[in-house]
Amino acid sequence: MEKLNFIERLEGERSWIRRNFDVELQLTVQKAIPIVQGKVTKPEPLSLDASENEKKTYDTALKCFEELDSVARYIIGSSVRPEPKNHILTCKTSKDMWDALHSGYEQRNEQQRLDLLYSQLFNYKKETVDDITTHVSKLQRIWKDLQDELKSENVQLPKSMLNTHRPRPKENHPALPKHPGNN
Repeated sequence: MEKLNFIERLEGERSWIRRNFDVELQLTVQKAIPIVQGKVTKPEPLSLDASENEKKTYDTALKCFEELDSVARYIIGSSVRPEPKNHILTCKTSKDMWDALHSGYEQRNEQQRLDLLYSQLFNYKKETVDDITTHVSKLQRIWKDLQDELKSENVQLPKSMLNTHRPRPKENHPALPKHPGNN
């Protein structure tokens, strides 16, 4: 297993998006993301009359699954604080852990999820510790999540919505009407 990067530990809903991004990235780097997504599953046991070649293939597939599942369980389990860890203590596989955390921290109801994302987008404020790059990245992450959520409804938000900052007109511009504030 390659060296794991530090992942901010999940404390609650506030740290969910950032922590989930870090965990997905680490699972991808470790090639374990297909395990938690359910794309790679534990191989079914063979029948008693399986050939030697089938047994060898099964053993290789089982070993690969178990290695990747243990990496994923380690990444997920070590990235949560004690309170959220209670949701995954009884999980047997990394997919079970992944699903338990997602069901606990993401809104399963699509409309509630959309409302949450719209609220996050329109109520987002720059944190004082964030530089402009971090600020824009957070907004883009919310935007991407919103776009992903709307794909199921075949709705595309215009990118121009992100460009809400329009340059202010020069105060002494000849096309502006003369108002007391424009002198």
